[in-house]
Amino acid sequence: MPLEQDGTTLRLTGHCPVEDAEPLLDVLRATPDALVDLTGAAWLHTAVLQVLMVAAPALRGRPDGPVPAACLAGLPTTAAG
Repeated sequence: MPLEQDGTTLRLTGHCPVEDAEPLLDVLRATPDALVDLTGAAWLHTAVLQVLMVAAPALRGRPDGPVPAACLAGLPTTAAG
């Protein structure tokens, strides 16, 4: 499953399709101090990107590609660890 939660850390891995957008939003609403780890994400559907842009959680890592990188450029980041 591309969306995994470990405490306040959410990991998006592999290909994250549109079906992951609503569960991601639900988890981010329930975990306002969440850190989203994108280091294992290979591809994010635009709906997933939109959820991240609106919820604006702290991010670890960035997805490949100029469009996702531009969409998420303004969000806070945290060092790996």
